Amino acid sequence: MAAFTRQQVVSADISVDDRWDAHQWRELAAAHGIRACWSTPILASDGTAEATFAVYWREPRSPTDLDQRLIRQATHLAAVVIKHSEAVTAHQQSEQRLRSIADTIPGLVWSVEPDGEVDFLNQRWRDYTGLSLSDAQGWGWRVAIHPDDLGRIEDYWRQVLGSGSPGEFEARLRRHDGVFRWFLFRAVPLRDATGRVTKWYGQNVDIHDRRCAEEALQAAKARFEGILAIADDAIIAVDSDQRILLFNRGAERIFGYASSAILGRPLSTLLPERFAAMHDRHLETFARSPEISRSMAQRNEVFGRRKDGSEFPAEASISKLTQGDDVVFTVILREITERRRLENRLRQSERNLAEGQRLTKTGSWTLDFRTGETDWSVETCRIFGFPDPPPSPHYNAFRARVRPEDRAAVDNGLRESFETGEPRPLEYIFILPDGTEKHIETISQPVRDETGAVVRLMGTVMDVTARKRTEATLRAAELLARGQLNALTRTLDALALEAEPDRIREHVLRTIAEQLSAHSCSVWQREPDTGLMTFACALENDRLVTGHEHTIASISPSLRIEDIWPWPEVFRTGKPYLLEDIRQGPDFPWREHVLKLGIVTILIVPMLVAGEVHGVIGIRFTRARSFQAEEMELAQALANQAMLAMQLNRLSAESRRTAVIAERNRMARDIHDTLAQGFTGVIVQLEAAGDASSKGLAEDANAHMHRAAELARESLKEARRSVRALRPQALEEMSLGAALGDMISKMTAGTNLAATFSVRGTPLALPPAWEENLLRVGQEVLTNTLRHTRAKTFIATLSFQPSEIQLSMRDDGCGFDPTRKSDGFGLTGMRERVESMGGAMALKSENGAGTAVSIVLPLPSPSKVSV
Repeated sequence: MAAFTRQQVVSADISVDDRWDAHQWRELAAAHGIRACWSTPILASDGTAEATFAVYWREPRSPTDLDQRLIRQATHLAAVVIKHSEAVTAHQQSEQRLRSIADTIPGLVWSVEPDGEVDFLNQRWRDYTGLSLSDAQGWGWRVAIHPDDLGRIEDYWRQVLGSGSPGEFEARLRRHDGVFRWFLFRAVPLRDATGRVTKWYGQNVDIHDRRCAEEALQAAKARFEGILAIADDAIIAVDSDQRILLFNRGAERIFGYASSAILGRPLSTLLPERFAAMHDRHLETFARSPEISRSMAQRNEVFGRRKDGSEFPAEASISKLTQGDDVVFTVILREITERRRLENRLRQSERNLAEGQRLTKTGSWTLDFRTGETDWSVETCRIFGFPDPPPSPHYNAFRARVRPEDRAAVDNGLRESFETGEPRPLEYIFILPDGTEKHIETISQPVRDETGAVVRLMGTVMDVTARKRTEATLRAAELLARGQLNALTRTLDALALEAEPDRIREHVLRTIAEQLSAHSCSVWQREPDTGLMTFACALENDRLVTGHEHTIASISPSLRIEDIWPWPEVFRTGKPYLLEDIRQGPDFPWREHVLKLGIVTILIVPMLVAGEVHGVIGIRFTRARSFQAEEMELAQALANQAMLAMQLNRLSAESRRTAVIAERNRMARDIHDTLAQGFTGVIVQLEAAGDASSKGLAEDANAHMHRAAELARESLKEARRSVRALRPQALEEMSLGAALGDMISKMTAGTNLAATFSVRGTPLALPPAWEENLLRVGQEVLTNTLRHTRAKTFIATLSFQPSEIQLSMRDDGCGFDPTRKSDGFGLTGMRERVESMGGAMALKSENGAGTAVSIVLPLPSPSKVSV
């Protein structure tokens, strides 16, 4: 209240003073034992209240005259203290602003005391030298001065301090990274009213580049003055009458004349006689032309004549200098006899190189990245379809034919190679004028000058189109085989493990969707009696829907083949058909339904039985899709597998469940152990073929392809025999031990897996079913090793003992957790085979420690028979 009214407020007794009612002030004062309060405002010079001075008492009391005098003195003293604090704060803020300004000045700014000791260095000075203010204070700044300049600077600086006059000097100042640069040091004194120096202010200006330029200019002048004396080239000056005025040492060496003997003689002395008249005309024409210099070999070759009369090829240039009415001509001539010899050898080497490039289909090129100028070999021109011989095209002309989506990568790769000085391999598509695409591989190699700076790029270029096509074919074959293997494995797993028909159909459709990255799938089957197409099921919204659902039944669960295009074409040709965009095609009964699902593209794939179309699968996509040939083949294979699964499902509904399940499990195991492992072997060999092809090992690639074909044929034979429940062909032709050894050898041929197999004990005659089961179990274990473990070694042993037979297999691969649930059918099939023989299977594996499988079969009667 005193600050508000700017008058003293006295509360002699707070307990009865109404002014203490607000904000519970009275209760607060009572809580601290306060009964009286005298508050006096502290006023500024303009009358505003800056603060208050309050006195509190523990009993009711009013101020006496003495109290008032003491309060006035204390209030005055408090006002003085506040004024002083404000002045100090203002001074500190002003000083801080000045330091901030000094820190932002684009230079190294400093100040020193009159005795020369540094008291301030701006931020730029500290950043440049890496010294702190405490390090450089006083005379500590001297550590940043070059040792060769320090003594001179100290002497000069003391002279400036003594004279009190401004000064400037040049010295080298060390940067924070240890590099010294030349600076101009300027110092100016600050004087008070009496003329006494109170402070020195200065700034350091970087003059390193200027200093270096001056030194370079002086060095260039000195070099130029020595050129005439030491130049290897002949430098000859003649007057307008062609009398020799200057003949340097290089000319003496080349022509064999002493300078004293040739001065004043006509220039024709140094020329073959047959060139004298032509030279006179050339010189007269040049004297009248506006040119000040020209080459002397623009039309004809230049030859010189030595003192002994011998001639030599030369290259020369001439310049003129007009001095009043007289003209002085200067000829610079170089003997090129050795160069001509080397040029002839170079031309022959270039012809040899061109022939070598033609034979190897490898071109060479150089590029000035700054100008875009190129120099291509003949083979490079052939590869890129540009005319030969040169001039080579500008980089922009080459770039215009690079596939648009590859241009940025080519630009960036060449730029990085030029800027970093490191080689850069590049791959891109080049398009010829007729639209032909070529796959190109090139490697750029930076070329440096004597200073180490990159001046241009050079490199090689290869047309690898044929190799890329081969690799693409291998990848397509591998993709098809791998996709069919995965789909087949999962379908067989479903056939073996699922009992409900809808679950099998859902599993098959889900496999198709995952393999082709589709949104959903639908199945339509042709009724043999009516010929109508009936909706069987669909996988939509991650669940199986059938024609019994209301939303499906309300559309059209049965349609004629003619009602939906392209069903007639698919039934006629038996081939897949692609509806690229159903939003723009003809209308059909199900169009609104699939559009609501976001479908854009539908691939219609026929389901074949014995070569006849029995239905179609619609594979749906939410974005526009195109399909390569191998993708179409995979889709057709998956559709056939779906048809097979549905047919097997139909058979299971018509037969007794137990018999069908047993037969289905047998077929699943047999097909799994033939086709699945066969496909694995094919994939391993195809991968090895791809790797060999990428390394240019054509023979190895062909060998792997041959093994893949052989494995595929053998797997097909075994599949056919399995369907007929016949004994494996290998066991009809050889013993169990020989069949196991032959299987291991064929499956690991050409791979990185080192496999060994051995037979211990005396071989025994076993039941045919036992031999087949042991062969299939061994094949399954080896397949898993090749597919999953990344093992380097595989060891298998077949042991014949009096009371039992043991098949042991182990690898040193990555292993796995046997307790984890597996979606595969391999382990299940192996255990079923072993249990059917009354044996036991032990599996031991852990992550990173390999896998070991042991099969033990008890022998009821050990009848030993040599095999």
